[in-house]
Amino acid sequence: MSSVRKRLNPVALPFWPSAKLLLGAALSFCLSLGSVELIAATIVPGEPGIKSWWFVGVIAWLLSLVIAFTVGVLAIRAAFQRRKKTALLAHIVAAYFGLIFMFSGLYYNMSFAGDFDDAIIKYNHYRAQGQKIDAGLQSKALVLEDARYFRGIKQRLWSGVDWPVDENGLFPHLYSPGDFVVPVEDVLKNAKVEPMSAVVKFVPTARISVLVDCWHVSVVTMTTLGSGDILPSVWYSKLASDIQVLAGVVLLVIALGMAIGNWWEPKTVIRDG
Repeated sequence: MSSVRKRLNPVALPFWPSAKLLLGAALSFCLSLGSVELIAATIVPGEPGIKSWWFVGVIAWLLSLVIAFTVGVLAIRAAFQRRKKTALLAHIVAAYFGLIFMFSGLYYNMSFAGDFDDAIIKYNHYRAQGQKIDAGLQSKALVLEDARYFRGIKQRLWSGVDWPVDENGLFPHLYSPGDFVVPVEDVLKNAKVEPMSAVVKFVPTARISVLVDCWHVSVVTMTTLGSGDILPSVWYSKLASDIQVLAGVVLLVIALGMAIGNWWEPKTVIRDG
């Protein structure tokens, strides 16, 4: 009877730890995306007050970080535990792809926050620049560099003075993003004439494009192929990329090498005589 109960117990199954790891990675990913939607639905830039659902979004974001950290630590730790070779290999593979999945959600969160910060900073900057030009304090506007957390992601999750969108959330003038740069004169006009709430808005149509780019960043980083065409530009996005590179090296090179090399198997020593 006890042997039957043991066979039916999922904890006793050799691949159950790998399944739990993938479930944790999926939960972290879903919380990352869900927190973005909740926060975007409750933020109105330039207007005072915060809706109650904003706090739920922040809690979901914090939970995604806690789960991501926990899953990452447990994945690395379990990759070096003694177990059957097939179960160990399955865990390493699950940890590798689970971390890719999890970090893509983290990068999506960062892109959301970076696009928002970039839009707010540029609106305030060019509004102040327009006021100085009108007052005769300077002749032309100082162009501000992007403050986004990743450079190279074409679509943006927040519109801005240099990223105006139409009612469908599409970039204007029928140009694809990256092929057209809004003139500085139009940027100054957008910041001067329109209130912040009319300029800085969440762009739902950019979700899929940005998420695919974040998945691409995660895959390229995890496989240590280099930064590619999308680069982290602030210290926390760089730190996240560095952690993912190190995790990939530990799993793919060290843990997988030890598993294939039968590191955990007892060695038989043959003595002469």
